[in-house]
Amino acid sequence: MKKNKIWISLLFLGMISFLFLPTTQAKEFNPEKKSSLTLFYEIEEVDTSDVSFSLYQVAYRKDSKTYEITKDFQKYPIVLKEENFKDLAFTLEGYVFRDDIKPYQEAKVKNQKVTFSSLEPGVYLVIGTAKKEKGMIYTPESILVSLPNLEEDWNYQVEANLKYESREETDQKLSKTVLKIWKDEESKDRPNQITVELLKDGEVVESVELSKENDWRYTFSELEANARYQVVEKEVEKGYTVWVSEEKNTYMITNLQEEKKESTGTLPNTGTTWIYAVLFLGMGGIFLLLGLLTRKKHETKE
Repeated sequence: MKKNKIWISLLFLGMISFLFLPTTQAKEFNPEKKSSLTLFYEIEEVDTSDVSFSLYQVAYRKDSKTYEITKDFQKYPIVLKEENFKDLAFTLEGYVFRDDIKPYQEAKVKNQKVTFSSLEPGVYLVIGTAKKEKGMIYTPESILVSLPNLEEDWNYQVEANLKYESREETDQKLSKTVLKIWKDEESKDRPNQITVELLKDGEVVESVELSKENDWRYTFSELEANARYQVVEKEVEKGYTVWVSEEKNTYMITNLQEEKKESTGTLPNTGTTWIYAVLFLGMGGIFLLLGLLTRKKHETKE
């Protein structure tokens, strides 16, 4: 009997502790409130004050979960998913350079940071210029950012640290391979060939056809190592989306076939929903234990 009382007391304390979980939901999304984006860009022993960054609005945020692609980017068959933002940023970087898309805002680094202000809710692409100093080339990584950012609450003053690639200047030549990846289960809608364009410092310098005949791959050779390169698929087949990823000197252009492609979509909600799951799970476990103890007590009496 005494042992049962101890168990019941512990269970009661457990129930009380669940009541103190932070179950308050995030405040309501405000579509009229402007955001700011501050990016920290620091390279040890390198003056970055002449590095500039361009900001492009890729999508409008319609409410807390959905977005709409802006006019400048509607012609590109992409799907915005935060888990794929890195590859999408590199993909859109190539299209921005090829099609000479005008930036939404521009700013230079000051005191190792750059700030963009008065930004309406949406998804933004950030592209920076390369810096050459003491025989080294430093190229900032392009990024996609969703504004405002939802953590425990809506954050309208977003900050991020920018990464960069560093390499030595050299007179040597290099090669880059482009590989086409299909995700369409051998669909009959797959085109027989596609055209890939190679950009060097923002200009198209070479085009190549990929098909079964060359195993959907090609290697660009004798390239200047000090330049900045991207690849883009010239025209994506209708019904497919595209993204480009890069691993060392290999570009992978992935086409995913979709049943329906729309210019609107859903951004993930990363708020406090998990707290409610923990709460209900804990309460369920408590009531289950209470039921087992009560049953054991009745069996003992019998």
